[in-house]
Amino acid sequence: MYQLAKTDSSIDGMASWYGPYFHGRQTANGEVFDQNELTAAHPTLPLGTFLQVTNRLNGKSIVVRVNDRGPYFDNRVLDLSKRAASIINSEERGVVPIEAIVMQSVVIAQAKKPPQQVARLVTGY
Repeated sequence: MYQLAKTDSSIDGMASWYGPYFHGRQTANGEVFDQNELTAAHPTLPLGTFLQVTNRLNGKSIVVRVNDRGPYFDNRVLDLSKRAASIINSEERGVVPIEAIVMQSVVIAQAKKPPQQVARLVTGY
């Protein structure tokens, strides 16, 4: 079993969002873009990277997975899916200051299940 943990790597800057026009189109990693998924576009981070994105205006956070490239504006560091932007309340404003912390997968030790006891079949009742 895996869990996401914060790393010491973070990105600060402005984030925008993208949605309806790109919905159903292919992303950089070959997936079909779904504006209702929790995803993001970044110019250089490895595809599949998880980020905890916090809207610096209101403190709301969401974890997204990088599955596309962009944004293609000099003053922006991240493009969020429409749903991710909605969750951190940046959809209406369009562009907001964010902090994005790179997350890493860590293995969680699984508790061993106790051996199952099998009931003995008793006949004669």
